[in-house]
Amino acid sequence: MRSGGHHVAGTSTIENGFIIDISSMKDIEVDADMQKATVDAGVTIGELDQATQEFGLLTPMGVVSKTGIAGLTLGGGLGWFRNKLGYSSDNVLQFEVVNAEGELMKVDNNTNQGLFWALRGAGGNFCIITKFTFQLYELGTRFFMTALFYKSETIQEAKSILTKYTNYLKIAPEEVSPIGLLGEIPGNEHYPQELVGKKFTLILAVYAGSPEMGKEVMAP
Repeated sequence: MRSGGHHVAGTSTIENGFIIDISSMKDIEVDADMQKATVDAGVTIGELDQATQEFGLLTPMGVVSKTGIAGLTLGGGLGWFRNKLGYSSDNVLQFEVVNAEGELMKVDNNTNQGLFWALRGAGGNFCIITKFTFQLYELGTRFFMTALFYKSETIQEAKSILTKYTNYLKIAPEEVSPIGLLGEIPGNEHYPQELVGKKFTLILAVYAGSPEMGKEVMAP
Protein backbone atom coordinates (compact mmCIF):
# COMPACT_ATOMS: atom_id res chain seq x y z
CA MET A 1 0.00 0.00 0.00
CA ARG A 2 1.21 3.53 -0.75
CA SER A 3 -0.38 6.80 0.26
CA GLY A 4 2.20 9.56 0.78
CA GLY A 5 5.19 7.40 -0.18
CA HIS A 6 7.38 9.16 2.39
CA HIS A 7 8.45 6.11 4.43
CA VAL A 8 12.16 6.39 5.31
CA ALA A 9 12.52 2.60 5.69
CA GLY A 10 11.27 2.06 2.15
CA THR A 11 8.14 0.05 2.93
CA SER A 12 6.01 2.15 0.59
CA THR A 13 7.60 0.15 -2.25
CA ILE A 14 8.34 -3.55 -2.76
CA GLU A 15 10.30 -5.96 -4.96
CA ASN A 16 8.65 -9.02 -6.56
CA GLY A 17 5.19 -7.74 -5.71
CA PHE A 18 2.75 -5.01 -6.65
CA ILE A 19 1.83 -1.64 -5.16
CA ILE A 20 -1.70 -0.42 -4.58
CA ASP A 21 -1.30 3.35 -4.86
CA ILE A 22 -4.12 5.22 -3.11
CA SER A 23 -2.47 8.66 -3.18
CA SER A 24 -5.26 10.11 -5.35
CA MET A 25 -7.92 9.43 -2.67
CA LYS A 26 -8.11 12.91 -1.11
CA ASP A 27 -11.56 13.54 0.41
CA ILE A 28 -11.61 15.25 3.82
CA GLU A 29 -14.82 15.86 5.78
CA VAL A 30 -14.48 18.02 8.90
CA ASP A 31 -17.32 18.02 11.45
CA ALA A 32 -16.40 21.03 13.55
CA ASP A 33 -19.36 20.60 15.92
CA MET A 34 -18.49 16.97 16.75
CA GLN A 35 -14.74 17.73 16.53
CA LYS A 36 -13.90 14.87 14.20
CA ALA A 37 -12.61 14.46 10.65
CA THR A 38 -13.20 11.60 8.20
CA VAL A 39 -10.24 11.39 5.86
CA ASP A 40 -9.36 9.33 2.77
CA ALA A 41 -6.24 7.20 3.11
CA GLY A 42 -4.36 9.10 0.38
CA VAL A 43 -4.35 12.38 2.30
CA THR A 44 -1.05 13.83 3.61
CA ILE A 45 -0.42 15.50 6.95
CA GLY A 46 -0.22 18.94 5.36
CA GLU A 47 -3.53 18.48 3.55
CA LEU A 48 -5.28 17.34 6.72
CA ASP A 49 -3.84 20.20 8.77
CA GLN A 50 -4.93 22.73 6.16
CA ALA A 51 -8.52 21.42 6.27
CA THR A 52 -8.84 21.23 10.07
CA GLN A 53 -7.01 24.49 10.81
CA GLU A 54 -9.72 26.40 8.95
CA PHE A 55 -11.82 25.63 12.04
CA GLY A 56 -8.99 26.11 14.55
CA LEU A 57 -8.86 22.33 15.06
CA LEU A 58 -6.17 19.67 14.74
CA THR A 59 -5.39 16.03 15.40
CA PRO A 60 -1.87 14.94 16.39
CA MET A 61 0.12 13.87 13.33
CA GLY A 62 3.79 13.48 12.40
CA VAL A 63 6.52 16.05 11.76
CA VAL A 64 6.82 16.16 7.92
CA SER A 65 3.91 17.67 5.99
CA LYS A 66 4.30 15.43 2.91
CA THR A 67 3.93 12.21 4.95
CA GLY A 68 0.78 10.19 4.24
CA ILE A 69 -1.58 9.98 7.21
CA ALA A 70 -2.22 6.26 6.57
CA GLY A 71 1.22 4.71 7.01
CA LEU A 72 2.01 7.17 9.80
CA THR A 73 -1.10 6.34 11.83
CA LEU A 74 -0.88 2.58 11.31
CA GLY A 75 2.66 2.67 12.66
CA GLY A 76 1.71 4.73 15.73
CA GLY A 77 2.29 8.29 14.57
CA LEU A 78 4.85 10.22 16.61
CA GLY A 79 4.38 13.97 16.32
CA TRP A 80 4.61 17.43 17.86
CA PHE A 81 1.61 17.04 20.21
CA ARG A 82 2.14 13.46 21.43
CA ASN A 83 2.78 14.27 25.10
CA LYS A 84 -0.39 16.34 25.31
CA LEU A 85 -2.75 14.48 22.94
CA GLY A 86 -1.15 11.09 22.32
CA TYR A 87 -0.01 9.45 19.09
CA SER A 88 -1.97 9.59 15.83
CA SER A 89 -3.12 6.00 16.41
CA ASP A 90 -4.55 6.96 19.82
CA ASN A 91 -6.91 9.41 18.13
CA VAL A 92 -8.53 7.17 15.52
CA LEU A 93 -12.25 6.79 16.18
CA GLN A 94 -13.01 4.52 13.22
CA PHE A 95 -11.47 2.87 10.15
CA GLU A 96 -13.18 2.01 6.87
CA VAL A 97 -11.36 -1.02 5.44
CA VAL A 98 -11.47 -3.60 2.67
CA ASN A 99 -10.66 -7.11 3.90
CA ALA A 100 -9.02 -10.00 2.02
CA GLU A 101 -12.42 -11.11 0.69
CA GLY A 102 -13.02 -7.67 -0.84
CA GLU A 103 -15.67 -6.70 1.72
CA LEU A 104 -16.03 -3.09 2.89
CA MET A 105 -16.09 -2.98 6.72
CA LYS A 106 -16.35 -0.46 9.55
CA VAL A 107 -13.83 -1.01 12.33
CA ASP A 108 -14.04 0.75 15.69
CA ASN A 109 -14.15 0.07 19.43
CA ASN A 110 -17.59 -1.54 19.13
CA THR A 111 -17.31 -3.34 15.79
CA ASN A 112 -14.41 -5.69 14.90
CA GLN A 113 -12.64 -4.73 18.12
CA GLY A 114 -9.66 -7.03 17.63
CA LEU A 115 -8.82 -5.50 14.27
CA PHE A 116 -9.35 -2.01 15.71
CA TRP A 117 -6.76 -2.80 18.38
CA ALA A 118 -4.27 -4.16 15.83
CA LEU A 119 -4.57 -1.29 13.36
CA ARG A 120 -3.63 1.31 15.95
CA GLY A 121 0.13 0.87 15.83
CA ALA A 122 0.83 -2.68 14.55
CA GLY A 123 1.23 -1.71 10.88
CA GLY A 124 -0.86 -1.84 7.73
CA ASN A 125 -0.68 -5.51 6.75
CA PHE A 126 -4.08 -6.65 8.03
CA CYS A 127 -6.31 -5.10 5.37
CA ILE A 128 -6.59 -2.11 3.05
CA ILE A 129 -7.71 1.03 4.86
CA THR A 130 -9.74 3.46 2.75
CA LYS A 131 -10.83 6.01 5.39
CA PHE A 132 -9.84 7.16 8.87
CA THR A 133 -12.01 9.09 11.32
CA PHE A 134 -9.95 11.16 13.77
CA GLN A 135 -10.71 13.00 16.99
CA LEU A 136 -10.02 16.74 16.66
CA TYR A 137 -8.94 19.25 19.34
CA GLU A 138 -9.18 23.01 19.80
CA LEU A 139 -5.59 24.20 20.17
CA GLY A 140 -5.66 27.23 17.89
CA THR A 141 -3.71 27.95 14.71
CA ARG A 142 -0.41 29.43 15.97
CA PHE A 143 2.33 27.61 17.89
CA PHE A 144 5.82 28.33 19.13
CA MET A 145 8.51 26.06 17.68
CA THR A 146 12.21 25.89 18.45
CA ALA A 147 14.91 24.29 16.30
CA LEU A 148 18.43 24.54 17.70
CA PHE A 149 21.63 23.22 16.09
CA TYR A 150 24.55 22.52 18.42
CA LYS A 151 28.04 21.75 17.15
CA SER A 152 28.98 18.25 18.34
CA GLU A 153 32.02 16.91 16.53
CA THR A 154 32.65 14.30 19.23
CA ILE A 155 30.53 11.79 21.13
CA GLN A 156 31.40 13.64 24.34
CA GLU A 157 29.99 16.92 22.99
CA ALA A 158 26.79 15.22 21.84
CA LYS A 159 26.42 13.43 25.17
CA SER A 160 26.75 16.71 27.07
CA ILE A 161 23.99 18.34 24.99
CA LEU A 162 21.66 15.33 25.18
CA THR A 163 22.17 15.03 28.95
CA LYS A 164 21.01 18.64 29.44
CA TYR A 165 18.13 17.96 27.04
CA THR A 166 17.10 14.88 29.03
CA ASN A 167 17.25 16.82 32.32
CA TYR A 168 14.95 19.48 30.83
CA LEU A 169 12.44 16.79 29.81
CA LYS A 170 12.13 15.72 33.46
CA ILE A 171 10.64 19.10 34.37
CA ALA A 172 8.98 20.06 31.07
CA PRO A 173 5.15 20.16 30.99
CA GLU A 174 3.18 17.76 28.78
CA GLU A 175 2.60 20.56 26.28
CA VAL A 176 6.23 20.13 25.14
CA SER A 177 6.98 17.22 22.77
CA PRO A 178 10.61 17.53 21.64
CA ILE A 179 12.76 15.44 19.32
CA GLY A 180 16.54 15.11 19.54
CA LEU A 181 18.59 14.22 16.45
CA LEU A 182 22.24 13.57 15.65
CA GLY A 183 23.37 14.32 12.11
CA GLU A 184 25.76 15.88 9.63
CA ILE A 185 25.16 19.11 7.68
CA PRO A 186 24.21 18.11 4.11
CA GLY A 187 25.59 19.76 1.00
CA ASN A 188 22.68 21.81 -0.36
CA GLU A 189 21.57 25.42 -0.78
CA HIS A 190 20.11 25.66 2.73
CA TYR A 191 23.49 25.63 4.51
CA PRO A 192 26.73 27.64 4.14
CA GLN A 193 29.44 25.67 2.29
CA GLU A 194 31.87 25.94 5.22
CA LEU A 195 29.42 23.99 7.43
CA VAL A 196 28.89 21.05 5.06
CA GLY A 197 29.98 17.79 6.67
CA LYS A 198 30.01 19.22 10.20
CA LYS A 199 28.38 17.00 12.84
CA PHE A 200 25.56 18.43 14.94
CA THR A 201 23.00 17.70 17.63
CA LEU A 202 19.57 19.12 16.76
CA ILE A 203 16.79 19.77 19.28
CA LEU A 204 13.29 20.46 17.90
CA ALA A 205 10.13 21.10 19.88
CA VAL A 206 6.65 22.59 19.60
CA TYR A 207 4.54 23.91 22.48
CA ALA A 208 0.90 22.75 22.42
CA GLY A 209 -0.61 26.02 23.64
CA SER A 210 -0.21 29.76 23.26
CA PRO A 211 2.99 30.88 21.44
CA GLU A 212 3.77 33.35 24.23
CA MET A 213 3.70 30.63 26.89
CA GLY A 214 5.66 28.31 24.63
CA LYS A 215 8.47 30.83 24.25
CA GLU A 216 8.70 31.17 28.03
CA VAL A 217 8.49 27.47 28.85
CA MET A 218 11.01 26.42 26.21
CA ALA A 219 13.52 29.16 26.99
CA PRO A 220 15.89 26.63 28.67
